[in-house]
Amino acid sequence: MNETRRDRDTEGRARNARPRDGLGRPLPYGTPGVERQPEGVVRTPRETLREAQRLLDAGMPF
Repeated sequence: MNETRRDRDTEGRARNARPRDGLGRPLPYGTPGVERQPEGVVRTPRETLREAQRLLDAGMPF
């Protein structure tokens, strides 16, 4: 079996720790990147649309 180590978050889930650019593309380790969007955010439909529009206006994929 392959014993490749994987990056893990604080809860043990596999999570790539490579930094990302503003479009979500991976950057080399050690390169400064942008902060990732949080996961598991609960929003109302209106809040979701507002956030989606904010991301589109900023030229960011989602």
